[in-house]
Amino acid sequence: MLREFTPEEIAYLSTTFALAMAKDQDIHSLRVLCSFFTNVVATINVVINQQALLDNQQNYY
Repeated sequence: MLREFTPEEIAYLSTTFALAMAKDQDIHSLRVLCSFFTNVVATINVVINQQALLDNQQNYY
């Protein structure tokens, strides 16, 4: 799916999504949303790094 988008389209999509999420939210809700998405990104990074480690080990043996 993501291979079909240009980097510019991804940037536009993420900006549009963030603005839509932030609309009509108070500062406290925005902080919670920011923390939530920060944790989502951190978890995705753990999955990526673990998968890379497992792939490298598989190629090593």
